[in-house]
Formats: sequence, structure tokens, C-alpha cells
Amino acid sequence: MTEACQGALSSEGRARLIGFLRECGLEQPRLKVMPLLRLGAEATRTRAYEEWESLRGRTIDAEEAAALQCSSCRMVTAKGVYVCPILIDYPGARMAGTLAGALRPFALEYPACFTCHEQGLSCRT
Repeated sequence: MTEACQGALSSEGRARLIGFLRECGLEQPRLKVMPLLRLGAEATRTRAYEEWESLRGRTIDAEEAAALQCSSCRMVTAKGVYVCPILIDYPGARMAGTLAGALRPFALEYPACFTCHEQGLSCRT
């Protein structure tokens, strides 16, 4: 779930959602909260990324880098290997045609990189 509306992730909002899931028949609902990515339709629905919401030109330390999904995985598609699943619609995020060719660093220059870094977004569970 993401917080697309104000208060959805408050204690009250989470309790309401958990209650709803139980009403739907889930005995032990689990909730994973993902930060909102301001890409695609979301950029027009709420807002797009601001100019300052970027990692461009910033230095991150090894511990911060290790926490990012792109430091230890790649997204393999029929169109090539991408740095992460969030950026598969961005041609510049295509790293190579093979996994071996994508085993290299990647510049954190996309606005979504800011969200991953600042809010701890990870597809790892």
C-alpha cells in the first residue's frame, strides 16, 4: 500500500485498513507500506517530483548504497536488463542486453532514486 491520500498511514488509517482486510476474510492480514512514487499518472494525480527531489550531485556512503535495491539486483526483461523494476519504462535505465553486461555501477539520477534513498523503498521482503 502507498499513502496516496493524507492520513492513510496514520495509526487510525492503518487500523481501518487492517479491519477492512479482516472483513474480507483475511485472518492475519499483513501490510507492506511503500512510499509514493511520483511517476506516470501519479505525477498528474498528486504532483510530480520537485527539482530538489534528486540525488544528482550528492554523495552517499557505502551503508546507504548497500540499502538500495539497485546495489544488489537487476531487472531482467525481454528488452534488456534494467537497474530496477521501477525504471523499466526509462530507456536510460537499460543497462545492457545481458545480465553480465549489467554488473556495473549505475548513476542515481532519476527522481525515483530519491524516493528509494530518502524513504527506504525496497521490494525486498
